[in-house]
Formats: sequence, C-alpha cells, structure tokens
Amino acid sequence: MYAITLFLAGFLAFAATAAANFTEYVDNYTFTHWGPTYEASKFDYELTMAQSAVTLLKTRLGADGYNLTVPQTKDDLPAALAELHTTKANLGPNGLIKLLQPDIADGNKFWHDVISNSDGVNWKPTEAQCICYIPSLSAFSFGSWATSPDADAVNDDANPEHYLKQTSTAPNGLPQSTVLEGWGGVRTYFDIQNFTTPDRVKYPFLRQLPDFPIQAAGPKVLKDGTGTTYGILHIAVKDVDDAKYGKGFEVYSAVWYESAISRDRIEAESEHMVNEIVNLSLFASKSVKSGARPRSF
Repeated sequence: MYAITLFLAGFLAFAATAAANFTEYVDNYTFTHWGPTYEASKFDYELTMAQSAVTLLKTRLGADGYNLTVPQTKDDLPAALAELHTTKANLGPNGLIKLLQPDIADGNKFWHDVISNSDGVNWKPTEAQCICYIPSLSAFSFGSWATSPDADAVNDDANPEHYLKQTSTAPNGLPQSTVLEGWGGVRTYFDIQNFTTPDRVKYPFLRQLPDFPIQAAGPKVLKDGTGTTYGILHIAVKDVDDAKYGKGFEVYSAVWYESAISRDRIEAESEHMVNEIVNLSLFASKSVKSGARPRSF
C-alpha cells in the first residue's frame, strides 16, 4: 500500500508540474519545455548560468581571468559565451579539473551531506521535458548523436556550467561518461555508469514512461575514490508530430536524488536541463546537416 501511495503521489506531482509549459523560438525552430518552477526562455536560464560560470572562472584564474566579463543582460550573452568557449578550450580538460579542485571538493562534500541527511527510501526527481520541433531530426537520430563523440566535442558550449564530458565504452560494453559540470553553484566531478535500459527493480522510483520507446538510465558516481552513487540519471526520447508545429522529438530528462536534496537545487538543475536540451538539439541539427562539429557562435 505504501509503494502504491508513493507512486501515485509522485505521478500526480509530475502531472501537475508538466501542466505548465513555455514555448519559444530559437534559430527558427520552435521549442516547448516544462519542468522548472520558473518558466522562462532558455536564454534567461543561460544568463544565470553564464554569470555563475564566468564568476567562478574569474575567481579561480585571478589575474589570468581579466578578459572574462560577467554578462549582465541577455544581450551580453554572445560575447560572454565566446569568452567562456575560448577560456575552457585554452585550459583543456586537465586544466579545468586542476583549476576547479576546490569546487570539486565542495561538491563532493555537498553530495555526501545530502546522502547522510536522507532517509535512504524517498528519492526526489529533478526533471525537465522539451519538445524540439526540428524536422531534420528524429528521436533515434538525436539519441544516437547525443551519445557520440560529436556531442562530447560541443559539450562545453551546450551549457555555460559544463566543463568536461568524455564518453567511452566500458569493459562490459555499455556506454559510460566522465563529466564535470555545475548546477546552481554545486560543481561535481562524476562518472555516469552502466547507462542502459532502466533497471526499475533496482531503481523502482524511475518513471515508467510507456510512450517513450527510447530510454536509458544509470548511476552518477562521484570521482572522489569512494564509489558513492549520488544520483540516478534517466533519459527518454520519442518522436512527435504536432498539428501546429509539425514533426520533432521530445526529450525527458531526470536525475533522482535522495530525500534531503533541497528545492533550490532541484530547480537549478531543471533549468540547466532545459538549456542543455535546446542547445544540444541545435548542435545536433547542424551536425547532421553538415557532418561537421558545430559551434554556437
């Protein structure tokens, strides 16, 4: 009875969240997204994240970060994102990992504190969904591109708070990724392991989503030597054909955390996901059309 009640409560909360949405036009494509409590354009989310990322890098670089300018408005975004791109590229993956060691340590502590203060039973989701009306892409072609080296190559431009993503094949043959990114001030260095068909016996809280034919899930494991799973990632994709906007695909993105996760962290990551999905879908469209690795500027 408890399990049924928990499922219904989670389903109703999800349904209520999904009822509201925001539609916008980016690069001549239509996007409808929902999940964050704060409904806004992906550019509004991106501005906040760019402010966080630029401020962080300026602080860590000291005098070497003088050329970075914290954007104040959405009009400042193109220049700020270009500066971020150049700075991240110059530092490279190893340089970014070294530079952000204090922040990685803070992130590890944050997640261990969440786990130690949780009940171990009631997991909470941070969720976002986005319908991308891009007729040149299907759910399959987007999903294939998103797990390819081409997606890794543009990862740092997909969200201002992205710093590293390296995808490979694990010894068991399943995809795995090493990631360094931030959400609302929490920067985390982790692996995504065993990313495959959702294991709902091991993770019974994952949404069923029967209308999404393409789904994968896997644990997010801290790279602090403890082997700690601090979240469970769940991605699902399906094709859509809307009478008004035409063909496209819908992406469901979620990470489930233990019960002590705060509402503000859930919100920050939900906004992050929307921004990431929109940008990655635009990159995917350019990549599929040109065969090249695109940039956003």
